[in-house]
Amino acid sequence: MKEIQKRREETQNRPVLLLIDDSPDFRSLCKEIFNFNNYDVITAADGFDGIEYAVRCQKIRGILLDIMMPGLSGWEVANILADISETKHIPILLITGVRTNNLAERITTEHRNVDYLHKPFGVEDLLSKVDNLINLPSPKSTQ
Repeated sequence: MKEIQKRREETQNRPVLLLIDDSPDFRSLCKEIFNFNNYDVITAADGFDGIEYAVRCQKIRGILLDIMMPGLSGWEVANILADISETKHIPILLITGVRTNNLAERITTEHRNVDYLHKPFGVEDLLSKVDNLINLPSPKSTQ
């Protein structure tokens, strides 16, 4: 019985990530990787659902966001989240398969707690980026 309680407490303290990506295969793979590495993951197939989940779930510690999606692009989602008081403090990792020269410059000038990762990437790179991102001091905690 103590083992069950210990396991329950461990899972309640796991960081929660929101993954917004239109690829079901990518969402499934990432969810498996993060669950194995002691994260809980909420997934959304598009920007509209992702924004709704981000507003409703107060436990989200970080958002992984595909830039190229139908409907709302990742940039549009990031800008909307930055304007919502409940979500503007959540760090975002933009994920893209498109290589652009000004991506890093655009991110640092437009958003304070956003990073990016180019596809394809290794599991260790992904975990490292997420670990660093969710351990940044939150603008919410410094206000």
